Amino acid sequence: MQPMVGCLGVGCGSQAVISGQELRSDAMTQNSMRRLHFAVGILTVIAFIASGAYMMFVANVNALPPGPHLLYISRHIYMLGPALVNLLLSVYVRPVAHPRVPRLQWAGTIFLVIASILLVLAFLLEPMANRGRTVVSALGIFTLWAGTILHVIAPRLGRMLRT
Repeated sequence: MQPMVGCLGVGCGSQAVISGQELRSDAMTQNSMRRLHFAVGILTVIAFIASGAYMMFVANVNALPPGPHLLYISRHIYMLGPALVNLLLSVYVRPVAHPRVPRLQWAGTIFLVIASILLVLAFLLEPMANRGRTVVSALGIFTLWAGTILHVIAPRLGRMLRT
């Protein structure tokens, strides 16, 4: 098999001689990561829209006192964060070529999926229980942060390890 020149996944500015098998493996990893981010992003956007409709037509949030009103609105907005991050990564994420670094990216992806689930649950549980921040929303925010940071660090770490 002839070696091929292909993108290493970090900005695609650096080219190296890699095998066709490595290219296919990178493409499969990239596609599965992108598809997961897209699916989770779309589902979270749907949950965001549905929660907005629920607040407008069922819960009548505008008639609530300031405390419960703020709980509904804040938990509603919390859902938008991981939805947008997931949709953005569905377009731009590329697996890093270094053998260990894609694990960081997958860890970040898993944290972002968990963040989406937790922040949707926070909308469903916290305002109806009339409780402020609980472990659900706190963990949702922290996992959103951790997943985002891992996706920011991974390509930079890949570049550092490659040199």
